[in-house]
Amino acid sequence: MFDIGHVAGKKHLVFCVNLYSNTAGHITDHLIVRRGSGITHLSQLRGKKVASFPGSVNRIFCFLILEKHGVPRDTYEYIELLPTDWQPALQTGQIDAVSAIEPSATQIIKDKVGESIFPGFYADLMPDVPLAGHWISADFYSRANKKQIAAILDIYDKTIDFCRKDPETAKKYLTKYANVREDIQTDVNLNLWEKLSEIDTSQFQKFIDILAENKALQSKVSIRDYILPDPRASRR
Repeated sequence: MFDIGHVAGKKHLVFCVNLYSNTAGHITDHLIVRRGSGITHLSQLRGKKVASFPGSVNRIFCFLILEKHGVPRDTYEYIELLPTDWQPALQTGQIDAVSAIEPSATQIIKDKVGESIFPGFYADLMPDVPLAGHWISADFYSRANKKQIAAILDIYDKTIDFCRKDPETAKKYLTKYANVREDIQTDVNLNLWEKLSEIDTSQFQKFIDILAENKALQSKVSIRDYILPDPRASRR
């Protein structure tokens, strides 16, 4: 998940964004409740134990979305858990619900451990949430061979184009490179990815502002300071 351009204290520049959406075919996060719990609506999470991925960004989004649906943050127990722990925690009753992302979300549902009551959970706060992406350090960019950087960007662009054109074939690589089980491979949705040339800076800025207003960032920043300058611009 993004730390808005800072990793280990160094400035980083974003060149590819991984969007969490509620667009059909690209829903990759869910609010999942324990199967048989009887919970069918977010408002029923009062007094329950709700888990999510560790970190301030997920925590703030969960707090704000649940508050939007009438569930104040002091009316339930929020627990940070790694994805590998989501399914066992639901099975044993350690938690009642989890804000889960792919591929864990599909596996939990497929194994009948949990039920999704809110697909596209993160997008309920704002559409196409730029929760993750790829970046390089500003220091490396300043001294790197720009032709090599351009080649890397070209590869990412081609990969995104391939996923858009043939998602079913793209999903087959999940088993080999992302440890996704073969039996859920076709059910897993792929995120909407934005190339460097497609990044919606106004939407990204909205995301940053939400985090800054809720103290998940030390201060408000401008996303334009954290977008990689495209070394291919001169050839267009």
